[in-house]
Amino acid sequence: MRKSAKKLVSVFLALMLVAAVAAPAMNAYAESVNVIPTVLIGGRNRSMEIYTPEGEKVFPIGDTLDKKEIAAAVMNCIPYLGAGMLTGDYQPWVDQFYKAIAPYYEKILCDGNGDIAPTSLETKYDYSNPQPASVNECDYAFSYDWRIDPCQAADYLETYITNILAATGSSKVNLVGRCYGGAVLSAYLYEYGCEKVHTAVYYISTSQGTGLRASELFAGKFMFDPQCIEDMFLDPDIQTYYAKFIDDPVLRELILATYNLLNTLDTLNIPFDKLAEFVNKVYPELAPKIVPATYGTFASIWSMVAMDDYEQAKSLIFKGQEDKYAGLIEKIDHYHYDIQANEATMLKKLHDQGMRVAFVVKYGVPHCLPFTVSSKVNGDNAVEVYRASLGATAADYGTVLTDEQIAAASDPKYVSSDHVIDASTCAFPEYTWFIKGCEHSTFAASIDKLSIAICNSKDEMSVDSDPNYPQFMKYNQQTGAIAPLTDGPSVREKDNSLSAILRKLSNFVKLLFTFIKNLFDKIAG
Repeated sequence: MRKSAKKLVSVFLALMLVAAVAAPAMNAYAESVNVIPTVLIGGRNRSMEIYTPEGEKVFPIGDTLDKKEIAAAVMNCIPYLGAGMLTGDYQPWVDQFYKAIAPYYEKILCDGNGDIAPTSLETKYDYSNPQPASVNECDYAFSYDWRIDPCQAADYLETYITNILAATGSSKVNLVGRCYGGAVLSAYLYEYGCEKVHTAVYYISTSQGTGLRASELFAGKFMFDPQCIEDMFLDPDIQTYYAKFIDDPVLRELILATYNLLNTLDTLNIPFDKLAEFVNKVYPELAPKIVPATYGTFASIWSMVAMDDYEQAKSLIFKGQEDKYAGLIEKIDHYHYDIQANEATMLKKLHDQGMRVAFVVKYGVPHCLPFTVSSKVNGDNAVEVYRASLGATAADYGTVLTDEQIAAASDPKYVSSDHVIDASTCAFPEYTWFIKGCEHSTFAASIDKLSIAICNSKDEMSVDSDPNYPQFMKYNQQTGAIAPLTDGPSVREKDNSLSAILRKLSNFVKLLFTFIKNLFDKIAG
């Protein structure tokens, strides 16, 4: 009996000793990772590599492009386009355009069921052994082949989450759905609920679609607004891209000054209206052939089509091909009618069940492809404010809310100091943050830290919880930091007075002579 007692005491003391030695290491581990692991669900990965079964690399497409071949293909299409303008028959041009563009996409397409076709392999990731890696401040990064259906990605995510929980001993994870990752996040919550989810953060999410990048392009809603195009050229980020194509700063200024003068004189509306009329006439012939040959077979891209454009886009692109794409249509119908259309209701229900919900939205950036109806709508150059926030009221870019709109806000605190946003109309006004002046694809560390602060807060973090993270903030492009928004109302006004016209004409003439002088100096030199 004594021997047994001695053994028990010895075992107990040994366990105590092991615990004492291990405690510092356990504490260090606990301090190095979040108590609840955070998983980043990234958006469309443009750098993801896709290969054929034979090992040929076919994506990114930019790696396979031949500039000379593209130039030759474009030149070959021009006569057919000219003939179409004369005869009204654009089918020969459509056929030539298809021949020029289709070969670059044919090996990465999905089939009529929305499944990856045998011409390429699905890019696979190991979800069985999750490896922690700090990505955008998150503990784990969920990767997937961005061509697949959001619900298929959600199935992979369930496996990934289950294995993270097994590896960490946590009972829940935080999920940050960025861009298209927001659609995957909503698909996951629809299919699997919130049993394993502590916080769901929608960061510049396209789960409600994006008129700017997909929805109106698929639905054929084209419009060319001269002011939107000028706003685009005035944006610092766009000017940086612009400089890569035209390295002469004087020529860049001359082009902008010319456009500005013509816009001030209101000489661009008629030609742009004619251009829109032409595009809207030709697109119904072009779309059924070109869209399925490029991105139209990807259920992921279809998730970016908004509900108000969905049926029009579907009937336009699949016209006469409904049977061929029946499987794909079934998948995208499921996302739109079961998930997208009910997203706000679903999230409110899950929030009532205890899951935290938050939205991080960007605004105040002009669109770099200003030829759709939503080009002037406020957003981050990819997704509109009212879609990314589930319903916030936003003034068009360069304008402010009307007095009536401001008065209609349920609480003045939800109106931004620049009078551009009324957050009171969004689904979760207490849990929606807005960042001004940060372009969609700029993933600033300062904004990532906001998402992590939301996830890791002891109590559910609202827009009133932390003075460092109020509801409205502004991004500093030089420092990469975000700070509370202090901007007052500012309206872009088009000055077409005689003095303004003369001033712009003088600037145009000055730049023109400078450009000509520099040109002659180069020739003489």
